[in-house]
Amino acid sequence: MVSALWPEVISRDGRVINFARFRDAFCQTEENDFGIQIKGTNVENTKWLWNKLQPLYRQKAQGTGLQELPPIRFLNLPLKGAHYKEVRKLERELGQQDRFIPR
Repeated sequence: MVSALWPEVISRDGRVINFARFRDAFCQTEENDFGIQIKGTNVENTKWLWNKLQPLYRQKAQGTGLQELPPIRFLNLPLKGAHYKEVRKLERELGQQDRFIPR
């Protein structure tokens, strides 16, 4: 996607990187009976890529975004139907400390 929208960001030697050049530059590969298999990351070149992509990403500290959202709420919903009896049986077996269905 970056190569389509901002080809100048990850061009090397004045040429836009296609998949094969990207794989060769940033991945550790191994040739096997099925073709070229990606085994890992080429860490040195990945640092170069990260520095090139840095201006495209915005990062916010945790808690600074979307302050208008309400806090997460958790609800206990009673079960009905076929599983109700099974849950009650489990509650009896486990004792009163673990109650799945509010009384």
